Amino acid sequence: MMVRYLRICATGDVTDAYNCGRCEKCVRTMIGLHVAGALHLCETLPHEIDLDLVRSLSCSNPVARRSLEELVEALGSSPKDLELEAALEVCLMREAGSAL
Repeated sequence: MMVRYLRICATGDVTDAYNCGRCEKCVRTMIGLHVAGALHLCETLPHEIDLDLVRSLSCSNPVARRSLEELVEALGSSPKDLELEAALEVCLMREAGSAL
């Protein structure tokens, strides 16, 4: 499966892992892979999503913001998904407040 070697990082840093696992693009991708049940298959990203990092994400880019909103809609009802949803809501609310 090609997700195994996924490279998506936007930091510009080339690491052995190919991804920083902390920038908005990496975290957004990790959440999408989690929703798809495939995060554990990706060897180039952490397998755990840091909820504090999710809460602190900057999502001022309209495309990234919409992507995060879609991910919220795609999450299930497991305890892990509900925690992730709450963290994403904090991020989205904070960014919405700063745009006023």
